[in-house]
Amino acid sequence: MQLRMMYKEYENNADEIEKRKAELLRKFEVFPSVIIPKMLDLFEVEWPKGYQDITCYLGLYAVFPRNVLTKEYWIHYKTAEDVIIRASIHEINHFILFEKWKAMHGYTLQEQPSYPDVLWYLEEMAVDPTLNTKEMQEAAPYPQKAYQIFYDNTLNDIPIEEYIIKLFEERKNMADFLDRAYKFIEDNHKDIITKCG
Repeated sequence: MQLRMMYKEYENNADEIEKRKAELLRKFEVFPSVIIPKMLDLFEVEWPKGYQDITCYLGLYAVFPRNVLTKEYWIHYKTAEDVIIRASIHEINHFILFEKWKAMHGYTLQEQPSYPDVLWYLEEMAVDPTLNTKEMQEAAPYPQKAYQIFYDNTLNDIPIEEYIIKLFEERKNMADFLDRAYKFIEDNHKDIITKCG
């Protein structure tokens, strides 16, 4: 019954979804020429040659899932344009951070990092400091935040996200930031899970 309803919903809105796709493709033209190169520079990494595409699926999705292994993410077609662009920047940031991590440490698992993995937390918490740099905001003026729960919960009376932002500000380079932020999350993993879920 549920599958039939979803199919009907798609069937009834297929033309609108196609129209929306065409509109967004025009907006996304700036990604490969400006936004992604700036992100790659920031992370001090090259895009992997095995992945020519980042795929955004536009359809009937209630959440914005992603897969850092396959470089795919999903967005509901009725989502506001600025939210789609902001979410796209956010998801691509995860993909590039993951590629930097792989270049630094390798990654042999067949499954992507997912909650409550330390690397999953790092991907989510790194959004604020990495995407709000002057260079990134000039390329993509969409202020970014990590999940609100990372600002609302504290360790030693300091918001958890503030530790990550400080580590970013004090970094010697991107590898230094990622290693130190990972270690912080790893050392406080149980508390972060307890406080933030």
